[in-house]
Amino acid sequence: MLNGFVASRSWQSRLRQADVLKRWPEVVGPAVADHSRPVKLLGDVLVISVDSSAWATQLTYMTTTLCAQVNEAFGGPVVSRIHLQVDTR
Repeated sequence: MLNGFVASRSWQSRLRQADVLKRWPEVVGPAVADHSRPVKLLGDVLVISVDSSAWATQLTYMTTTLCAQVNEAFGGPVVSRIHLQVDTR
């Protein structure tokens, strides 16, 4: 019943995005989560904010692994690409 309600409102993508954001530390582990945070899911592109250019470089080499970890955690193809941005605050 709830699934039908969610589907009728087209909320699946918003709920999936919220779940990815909430479960980030569990999905990628504490080392990566301490230096990054998912910002939004735009279709199949996950936007991740990192705390330094060094971590942006590190995660650039890990994008395939990160996509696989997210997809495995959610039981299907959720993310096909990752866009990294350095948080300059």
